[in-house]
Amino acid sequence: VGGRIGTPMIVRLGSALLMLGLVTACEPDITRQIGLMRSGQDIVVFFKRCSDDETDITRIVLWEMHGQRIGDRDDKLLWEVVSNGEMEVSSFTLGVAPSGFSTVRALDAVPASTQKLALEIYTDNDSFPTASMTFTREQLRDGSVFHLASKGTEFLTVDAFRAKSVC
Repeated sequence: VGGRIGTPMIVRLGSALLMLGLVTACEPDITRQIGLMRSGQDIVVFFKRCSDDETDITRIVLWEMHGQRIGDRDDKLLWEVVSNGEMEVSSFTLGVAPSGFSTVRALDAVPASTQKLALEIYTDNDSFPTASMTFTREQLRDGSVFHLASKGTEFLTVDAFRAKSVC
């Protein structure tokens, strides 16, 4: 996770070991929890959890990336919202605060289609993101959910993405 040192890196390494199958507990792959779909000029975000995960989204952040690490000094914060309480959110439009969220930083303008962006989703007031994904608007398609899978990217229907297991 860009710009952060210490425990979060250890946690991410632990997640990577779990993903390799060394532990059988339900531990979602960080990038498999987010799906993105273009809808006209809007970007719709779909967030998936393991079936036994009852955590709520507490913070959503969108960055304009200029390097390899998310949220470091050369990146620009484009949009940020925080939950006003426990809210279960499974989809939302970038730049629009979901119901039950307050805007910390408003999205001033739609980023260029080739601009590298990074989306971070935090749950239960974690100090590091539960899920993150980098993308450009030109990678997205109207009506198809862009998703990072174990063998690369794929496009799914909304129903297929919602039905896909993340554990």
